[in-house]
Amino acid sequence: MRHVETSLLESATSHPLENFQIKFDDAFMLHEAAKKLDEELSTYIVTHAKAECMTLSKMVQSKLPRELRDMVYAHLLPRETYSLWHFAHDRQWLKSLQKTSRDHVFMGGYLLFDTMKEIGELWYERSTFVVLGFPLGRGSDPKPASEALDFLEDDGWGLDINVHQHVKHIYIRLDYMGNVHDNVDQLKANLRKLTSLGANVRVVLQLQCTYSPTKTLTGQQVVELVKKLRIVFPVLEELVKGGKRVMVNVKGYNLFDVKVEKLNAQSWISRLTKVLSDKGLIVQQP
Repeated sequence: MRHVETSLLESATSHPLENFQIKFDDAFMLHEAAKKLDEELSTYIVTHAKAECMTLSKMVQSKLPRELRDMVYAHLLPRETYSLWHFAHDRQWLKSLQKTSRDHVFMGGYLLFDTMKEIGELWYERSTFVVLGFPLGRGSDPKPASEALDFLEDDGWGLDINVHQHVKHIYIRLDYMGNVHDNVDQLKANLRKLTSLGANVRVVLQLQCTYSPTKTLTGQQVVELVKKLRIVFPVLEELVKGGKRVMVNVKGYNLFDVKVEKLNAQSWISRLTKVLSDKGLIVQQP
């Protein structure tokens, strides 16, 4: 009797472990089968998607005028904001586009070269770029423009895009704390580099502290800041006369469009003081 009870006990205690092992083995087999199926599906998609995408690309390129093609491309492209501070980082946001669901748009072999170029041009036009100010971007020397702006010289995809002519929305940030003199020096160089952009560009001079975005200034501090900012007034005037829309943005708020007739210290002091001294102002992002 005791032997029978022992056998029953052993049988009862062994079943859960056996069941677990069976379930584990089944799950592993399902995982491996799903993995193999996914690999086969990916291979199938790549093999057939290239041909299908190329056929569609040829049809769109030959049948639709550029205006309608841009409408098609607009549905494929993100409208996003990219913060830039050095050249290597620029390449990261270019590469990130290839990791999204739209990666076929930015990879060779799927579309005609002309189609890829047109999509790239529209991507620059739809995107907003925020160039962070000194000391980010050019080591310890504030005189040259930030290397973040080097992206204007190279489209990064080898599509022969004239980036200067297609960037339409760009913020140039000034950190109004710390060594403002050096910060303004690079601001001037950054703005100067934008004079080569095409007409109808929206250039935004953004006053915001990168590391302390809610930082406020007293009335006298605003006066001192504007005194330093006067060195960029000539290049702002040049941008406006060149057909560009130039705006001043403080802590994420568009305060005013730069007008040549109001490009003077007193006008700027009166406009900036209220916002820069407001301790309760919630900072907005572009």
